[in-house]
Amino acid sequence: MSAEKGRELLETASDDGRVLGQDPETGRDIVAKAGRYGPYVTEVLPESDEAPAKGTKKAAKVKPRTGSLFKDMDLGTIELDTALKLLSLPREVGADPSLATSSLRRTVAMART
Repeated sequence: MSAEKGRELLETASDDGRVLGQDPETGRDIVAKAGRYGPYVTEVLPESDEAPAKGTKKAAKVKPRTGSLFKDMDLGTIELDTALKLLSLPREVGADPSLATSSLRRTVAMART
């Protein structure tokens, strides 16, 4: 690895991402980042100041929604509406009459404009 490539990796690792806007439903910021396994979008959760009382069980930690960008998407040009579509996956597409559960799909046809 060259020194130039090493500096580039360190710079991208320290990057907190690009804020795309806010989710209209939750009011949380949506951020586009370059991660270890490729570019992705995620929501920023507010930090909770509440600590559980001593001797009580710890509440389950809430994880932010994340979605990987498709191979034909570019981190620098992704917009808020596309990011919200990625974060909505997987989505329920219908019920299978032979099963008691609904079917979930990870992929969705996204209209390109």
